[in-house]
Amino acid sequence: DLAANQLQVQEDRTVFELVRLREGIHSRCSERDQQRVDLEKLERLAAALNDPELACQATKRQIQFYRDVDDRALQRAGLLTRDRCG
Repeated sequence: DLAANQLQVQEDRTVFELVRLREGIHSRCSERDQQRVDLEKLERLAAALNDPELACQATKRQIQFYRDVDDRALQRAGLLTRDRCG
């Protein structure tokens, strides 16, 4: 049913936004384990929605996470992905 599908997409987008906000709080509080869980959830939601813009948002947050924990190899990998996002 088209209406049910559209409702599910809207719910998933709302969940993405709420998880993105929570991830930001974890980032500011240096709660890295919880932040990592939220980053993984953002990636899964963006993929499920097949939304390049949301995927880029998730990638940018991952890059910032890797900068915060000073993981240079993963920063470079994330930057390569981000460059494909535009």
